[in-house]
Amino acid sequence: MKKVIRLTESDLIRIVRRVINEQEVGGFKEGPGDPQTDELEHYNKIVKPKLLKSGFKDEYDKKLKQIGTENSLSYGGHSNGVNVLLDKMKGIYYVWVGNNKGMKEFLLGPNDPKVVANKVVQYALSLKR
Repeated sequence: MKKVIRLTESDLIRIVRRVINEQEVGGFKEGPGDPQTDELEHYNKIVKPKLLKSGFKDEYDKKLKQIGTENSLSYGGHSNGVNVLLDKMKGIYYVWVGNNKGMKEFLLGPNDPKVVANKVVQYALSLKR
């Protein structure tokens, strides 16, 4: 059975804005005022503080902007040091040494973000030595 629902223009605008604000890309909510997802929260509470404390630095590279360089850390620079990148679009951590040596991917998907975050830190620190 079909129902006819009448909406005002303001109702439609409100619904469209809500849908846009709730869109998710790679498990990350985007839009103003949206809460952090578990993945990004664990990056900010586990990965970033532990790596910054051990000498990693926040890095910004325009070439990587499309995959979220605000979530990029390196020890010794991108070209020859240890790099940690959280690709928000794909929901994957990449950890490697300059020129993609020892590249390892940590998929967030069905895995517990806290466990993945700790594995990323452990692997990155093992490459640093």
